[in-house]
Amino acid sequence: MFSKNTISKIKAIIYYGDAQDCHQIDHAINLLCPHVKRIQCGWHVIDRGWDRHGPTSNNYDDKLSFQTITSNVRDWMFSWCSSSVETEEEFNISKQLFVQYVCSKDVIDKLDITYSKIVLNFLRLNVEPVLPNLVFYKRKKLDILIITAMSNLRVLSVVLNTDVHQ
Repeated sequence: MFSKNTISKIKAIIYYGDAQDCHQIDHAINLLCPHVKRIQCGWHVIDRGWDRHGPTSNNYDDKLSFQTITSNVRDWMFSWCSSSVETEEEFNISKQLFVQYVCSKDVIDKLDITYSKIVLNFLRLNVEPVLPNLVFYKRKKLDILIITAMSNLRVLSVVLNTDVHQ
């Protein structure tokens, strides 16, 4: 359990769950520590989002190229959430190179322009809206409490040493 002093230093809680879980966590945050914001987990945004909105291998005959390029693309986006991209300048350069790679002749020749369009659309609609909370260079100075998707409101109650159902 955290002391009130420790809780006062927490700036963000990284949590990802279903809509009801997120609503409960938001309610608990508003009730117990309104200075804290809930931010989404980068892995869930990219990995789960990709499963729902990214390109699928069903549309491509060259499964090895699809798998290799997709792995590169996803790993690249994950890198923005990690300490491998420490500054805003590094992020901006990485993102520009990412777009160039996705639209490169190599990617289009091995897969097609539709793949590139789907990836860029995924970036624009699913990743960019939450980038301010995902990129490492913006999060590295925050005191963050991480609550895993396996957790629930009871864990937050225990961590914050209070009953959120009051």
